[in-house]
Amino acid sequence: PVINLDFSYYTRHGKNDINFNMLAAACNNYSGDYIVFSGFDNEGYFDILVDSVGYCEINNQFVIINPEQLHLKSIQRLIYDRGYKDIVFLPELTDEYYMGVFEYLLTCSIYNPAADVDVNMLYHRLKKKRGEYLCEEDIATLLDEAANEASKENRVSMCLNDFGNLISVDKEKSWDRLMNMEGLDNLKSAAREIVAYVKEQQRNKKLKPGHNNLLFSGNPGTGKTTGARLFADVLEETGCGNGNFVVATRKDLIGEYVGHTAPLVARRFKEARGGILFVDEAGFLVQRGTGGFVDEALKEFVRYMENETDVIVIFAMYPNEAKELLEHDNGLLSRIKRVVNFEDYSVKQLSCIAGKMFEENGYVPDKKCVTRIENYLKTCKHSDKEQFGNARVVRNIVEGCISQVSLRHMDEKSKDDNHVTLQDVENAIKNMNGISSKSNITFGFCNNSDKLCNAYV
Repeated sequence: PVINLDFSYYTRHGKNDINFNMLAAACNNYSGDYIVFSGFDNEGYFDILVDSVGYCEINNQFVIINPEQLHLKSIQRLIYDRGYKDIVFLPELTDEYYMGVFEYLLTCSIYNPAADVDVNMLYHRLKKKRGEYLCEEDIATLLDEAANEASKENRVSMCLNDFGNLISVDKEKSWDRLMNMEGLDNLKSAAREIVAYVKEQQRNKKLKPGHNNLLFSGNPGTGKTTGARLFADVLEETGCGNGNFVVATRKDLIGEYVGHTAPLVARRFKEARGGILFVDEAGFLVQRGTGGFVDEALKEFVRYMENETDVIVIFAMYPNEAKELLEHDNGLLSRIKRVVNFEDYSVKQLSCIAGKMFEENGYVPDKKCVTRIENYLKTCKHSDKEQFGNARVVRNIVEGCISQVSLRHMDEKSKDDNHVTLQDVENAIKNMNGISSKSNITFGFCNNSDKLCNAYV
């Protein structure tokens, strides 16, 4: 018999108190001839996991790792110090493999896909939803659900709407959403340029892939994160990408010891293939004095950005950080196609954003509310231009107003009125000012960058 000890089950479920050595030792009590160690996907547990392998006394042991993990010191110690030979590399399950599974299952079904069903689009939406947990069963479940929907209407073909239970399909196109958003003129221009270039590359096969990496420079709440997410959807919609959107912060990219950073960067590039690698709060790239780990990350980024042209890297930074990066890191910047400046919103633009937020949530403010919100925004913007949160302030006001409406509905018999009153706005502003005076939060922007929220923009 074969025993498989899958460490990923424990590390993914946050079982920090698990004694891995005891777990491996328990396998010795079974009458197994072989033991397979798998799930070495948590960098923080690597040393403990490797020690667990050495602790097990079953003679026939096999360790399954990813090829890029081979250079890690823990694995090298297992191989060279302990003479371990049975390291198994499993072939990576690529998009082509899963697409083949998708198409094969379709051929086995009595339900044929209708003309509006794009298998490639459906697969990448499923992949984006499932992430690292994607497996063949997900594809089978998706097709079963769609077939059940088709059978309810006595149809033998599956249309796009039949997949709606597991994969949401926006009615409004991402391109139109981007172009209709307030401001973001520089991002819209960059999107046109990159989509046009990729389309030209698809037309002219002699045209070599270009570096389409971007640097987003802007103050808090100006649309960097939301714009990047929407840009990924635009690339997918126009056939220029697969919709992958991988967010990486400092903790995802900077290692804790020498040799730890390179595999972290490699992993993020691997996850983002065909899409966007969004480096959020990328100001850490201009910070030194961290034992050379930042320099190691920059070196790896330069290497991957040069070779992995199917990944678009977007660095999001504040203007002062972007300026410093522009002045000092020529190697990185030579791989960046364009710097996209996100301008602060005008009060009028912020008022329009507030109106759209209310509308999207089904609430209607009267004219006095709009005027009061605009006056408040003017005051905030004038008081502290450097830390003014732009659309984050708007989000906080809108959410505060909706909370006030909710309180009224709790106390009143009639709950059909979705109008926002002037008093709702006043109460929301009062609560926001109360928070600002009692803590370090000012106008929707938290001074601690680790606590920044993903706002509307």
